[in-house]
Amino acid sequence: MSSKPASSKSSPRLSFREMWAPYRRLLPYLQPYRWRFFAGVLCGAGAGITSGLLGLVIKHVTEQVFHGSTPLPKPGLNNLNTLLHHADAATVAAQKAAEAAAPH
Repeated sequence: MSSKPASSKSSPRLSFREMWAPYRRLLPYLQPYRWRFFAGVLCGAGAGITSGLLGLVIKHVTEQVFHGSTPLPKPGLNNLNTLLHHADAATVAAQKAAEAAAPH
């Protein structure tokens, strides 16, 4: 810890330097492994980019695979009316089939 009192007006540059002070002390220990460290940072950035783009890849593949199919209906009152209409049509069709099969 520094014995300097914190000033009420600190510049962003000074704040950045104060924030990185503990890490600067660790830099000599990083020197023998600097290439491994930067390779790890690059691999981490690549993994992050790949993970971020995965959604776009899935979207593209599903659009190609399911091309021309109708999307699922959105929930709401219109879907309820559609379901009721189909249920009524099925009921009417079943009644007509029963009437046709019944002996006269």
